Amino acid sequence: MPMRPCPWPSAAARPRPSSVADTDLAGFIRASALDDVLVRSPRGGDLTELLISQGAAVVAEPDGGLAVTGLTAQGISGLAAAHGIAVHELAHRPASLEDAYLKLTDDAVEHRAGHR
Repeated sequence: MPMRPCPWPSAAARPRPSSVADTDLAGFIRASALDDVLVRSPRGGDLTELLISQGAAVVAEPDGGLAVTGLTAQGISGLAAAHGIAVHELAHRPASLEDAYLKLTDDAVEHRAGHR
């Protein structure tokens, strides 16, 4: 089978891939992805009010957990203990490269899977 000629006459004419972000990897992940703490408590409403009063952002998850940003797991556990609120789960959920990339390129998606 004969070889096909290169569509670009020189290396300089080749299209260059575009950069997704102009930063180091750690900075890209920090700036682009959600880094939160998952909290579960039988007094989720009370804990939410307490955390918000301390400057945290709290999002209720469909399964009853709370996604908290703005406070560390240690800070959350200390506040809950000081106010007598039981915590059944407390887990730091670090941002991942995949999450950062998906968030950053969300508007650039040309095709999405859908139901027929």
